[in-house]
Amino acid sequence: MRIQLDPKALATRGIGINEVSQAIQEANVDMPTGTLYGPHQAFTVQAHGQLVNAAAYRPLIVAYQNGSPVRIQDIGRVLDSVQNDKTAGWSNGERSVVLAVQRQPGTNTVQVVDNVLRLLPAFRAEVPAALHINTLGDHAETIRASVNDVQFTLLLTIFLVVMVIFIFLRKPVRDDHSESGAADVDHRHLCRDVGARLLARQSLPDGDYARGRIRG
Repeated sequence: MRIQLDPKALATRGIGINEVSQAIQEANVDMPTGTLYGPHQAFTVQAHGQLVNAAAYRPLIVAYQNGSPVRIQDIGRVLDSVQNDKTAGWSNGERSVVLAVQRQPGTNTVQVVDNVLRLLPAFRAEVPAALHINTLGDHAETIRASVNDVQFTLLLTIFLVVMVIFIFLRKPVRDDHSESGAADVDHRHLCRDVGARLLARQSLPDGDYARGRIRG
């Protein structure tokens, strides 16, 4: 509630702002008023004297002049308002209430955002249909995009490294196999020729063996 006093009305009645403030404080209380003592236990009596709307403040008596009470509605006006009327918020050209959710130090931003987004459907179900709850900003989007870029870069790097190794090392390995295969073939041919000559030397007579050895 906001009380707007008229300076002229205060000056005419000779009432100061401090008197109005004191009267409001004395009338707007919510404190225990007494205690009831029993044989085994005690009970605290509390009177609800707190004023909760502007209509309850208007007939509040500030002072008496010439036997007549001076009420707040005689020296000003009382309005139902908000705690802070110096700031306002807009979203897409419409009056809005902006609520910023900030993470605690050491927590995961993406996890906090996911938890908040998970609760939004429950909040939308509780508010009136005329109210709309929308997301204005999400810092986790940039973090997710950065992580995706890093993952893509790592996968691309691994693929390129494997391809380079496959291209540049595949041919020498194949040539080594070819050379070893050719050496095995030559070795087999040599063994076959030696074996054939040994058989021929054993089957020839002594004279033929000498000629065959010279020819060989």
